[in-house]
Amino acid sequence: MIEQLTRDGAIYGLPRDISTMVTYYNADMFEAAGLPTPQELAAEGNWTWDTLLESSQALTDASNQQYGLGFGNWWGPSWGYFINSAGGSPFNADRTGCALNSPEAISGAAFVQNLYNESLVPAGDQDGEALFNAGKVGMYFNGRWFAPGVRTNAQFNWDVAPMPRGATESTWLFWGLPRQR
Repeated sequence: MIEQLTRDGAIYGLPRDISTMVTYYNADMFEAAGLPTPQELAAEGNWTWDTLLESSQALTDASNQQYGLGFGNWWGPSWGYFINSAGGSPFNADRTGCALNSPEAISGAAFVQNLYNESLVPAGDQDGEALFNAGKVGMYFNGRWFAPGVRTNAQFNWDVAPMPRGATESTWLFWGLPRQR
């Protein structure tokens, strides 16, 4: 964390409230579909974008408002994870410019676009977080702060797994910085 907040030997912030993004999943939904869970796939070394896509397709019934995957796309970490996992970055190597036009970044963004094109994720004003807690989303990407709401609201068996591997192994790292007063 300190490395991410350091430039040219100077520390520019002290992190607090640190979390990585993980895959929350509805274990009951996976069992009902006869699918291996993300945790089982990860243990086998087979939790990848391909198996994420296959699981999402098998778990989706959009006519019943049931989706294989959900994530909060309004604030960036989910699509950012896909860009990083494809081997890309929002920034060029020295962080002086944008790299969203690199082939890797475009590949990650195209994967996300395909999830929406196939109606595998809730779109529009549908709240994927609420749908997950209602048992209507098979997997949901989020950080550790999501767990208390799932513990309180979910009426199904659930667990967590690492993020699926794309071209590279990746997650999204969150932290808060103390407020300046």
